Order: sequence, then structure tokens, then C-alpha cells
Amino acid sequence: MDEDVTLVRVYFTEADVGLKKRLIDELVEILHQHAVGGATVFRGVSGYGGHGTAQADLLHLSGNLPLTLEFFAPPNWAETAIEAMRRHKPGLHVVSWRAAIRR
Repeated sequence: MDEDVTLVRVYFTEADVGLKKRLIDELVEILHQHAVGGATVFRGVSGYGGHGTAQADLLHLSGNLPLTLEFFAPPNWAETAIEAMRRHKPGLHVVSWRAAIRR
């Protein structure tokens, strides 16, 4: 039986900071608080955004590589988590879409 979920991706960089610590740590904490069962963070080797290039030279390890946080959850849980992350960090780049878990 299939289960409908919302798949969510959040885009930011290693250098992004939250209110008290690294943004990645604060976002993962928010997901825990909203009972999201799990999440994965991917580190990019290269990338660019609206403000230019994210420094991603592996020889110099700039500390500002692009990151993607990904998770899925039932649609109402995912939407609540997205809203909480956006309240925490306005302007956060979030993409989401409906998906199905095939069992």
C-alpha cells in the first residue's frame, strides 16, 4: 500500500548562521521538535545561487559549500515543519512536492 508524503528540500550554505548556532543545527532541531522521522544533509562540491558562486574548491575547503537538507513526512507534518523553518529563518529556500512511499 502506498503512503502519500511531502518531500522537502532546503537549500543553504555551510556559512549560514541561525539565531544562536549554525543554521543546519537549528533546522535539524526544528525537525526533531515537529516529529519528522529523519532527515539527511547533503554537502555539494560546487554550486551557485542568486548572489554568485558558492566557494567549493576542494583544495582550499572554504567552509562555505552548498548544503541541502532533505526529509519527507505526511503532508500536514511537512507543512508545519516548513512553516516553522521559515519563521525561524525568513527567506529560506524551500522546495517541496507530493510523493508516495511504495511499500
